[in-house]
Amino acid sequence: MTTTESTALSDRVVSILRTAVPTLWGSAVVWLLALIPALESVRDALLSTGVRELVVGVAIVVWYALWRWLEPRMPDWLTRLVLGSARAPGYALLAGPVAEITDVDGRPVRVDSNGIPIVEDSGTAGDH
Repeated sequence: MTTTESTALSDRVVSILRTAVPTLWGSAVVWLLALIPALESVRDALLSTGVRELVVGVAIVVWYALWRWLEPRMPDWLTRLVLGSARAPGYALLAGPVAEITDVDGRPVRVDSNGIPIVEDSGTAGDH
């Protein structure tokens, strides 16, 4: 099956998947680690109120960062399994200017794609 415009996931769905799936995996990793008998001596300290949330949060961040680093080297099926989608969501740029930028005389100022004003030399070389 090929992906078409009608079967492709929306960017919103992709962004939700790429948030939810690593969260589930990170939480599962912490749960599995809590079952390891060798960690029983520190289990109560790590899973006490407040610390548990921190441990789960760190596990989620580490899971996500590790797989994002590995992502360019992985097949798409594995990326889907560990991150929820083989593509990152796209975020559309705003169409048109949000506000017009003018100089002190009220003339429009051109800006580059980052919103930085483009300084144009209005004089000629040697004019002083």
